[in-house]
Amino acid sequence: MPIVDIIYLALLLLTYKKIFTPMEAEILACFDRYSSTILLSNIVFQVFVIFDIKHEIDLKRFLVILAIVICLFPQDTLYNKYIMGKSYIATTKIKRDVYTKMKNYTKYLSPNDKILYIYGTLADYEYTYAINEYEIMPIKITKMITGVFMNTSQFEEIAKDYDYIFIYRIQEKYKEIIKQDFVKQEVKQDTLYRVKQEDEKIKLDIIEN
Repeated sequence: MPIVDIIYLALLLLTYKKIFTPMEAEILACFDRYSSTILLSNIVFQVFVIFDIKHEIDLKRFLVILAIVICLFPQDTLYNKYIMGKSYIATTKIKRDVYTKMKNYTKYLSPNDKILYIYGTLADYEYTYAINEYEIMPIKITKMITGVFMNTSQFEEIAKDYDYIFIYRIQEKYKEIIKQDFVKQEVKQDTLYRVKQEDEKIKLDIIEN
């Protein structure tokens, strides 16, 4: 790997550490997209070097290089976005609407609020985080965790440090474990709750939207 690639990746990792939010840094959000930029351009450059192209290239060499470049392209992305364009757009819209119910609550939130986002075990963590951060900006999700709790005390210990909790997905068995901490004794999906302190205990009150 050329030294310039190593330097670029090292600086990229430093950027994650110094500029990105801790949650983005932990999952190296979009690292493949940022890193592939220089790597892809470097590969294309190396192809031209291999063929020792100094002047105009002949058709045979051009076709070989073109074939290599096409192989380096993200085939799934090309197929989904351009060949199956309409279907891709419709599917993406549905997926976004499913994942971004939190945007309906932005009028209740401020950039200073500490927000805990609870998601299901099968959710795409990076996609869920990225798309919600985009939809609710400039508000930030403070932390994301899976909705898996051993007991009520574990949940209370986590929840007490936040102003709001958004429940995206949680299994029924875990709802039963934590529902006593909810004012209405019910845990709903895709719902925002305000964390209230009551006599050294917490209660989660639903935000009616």
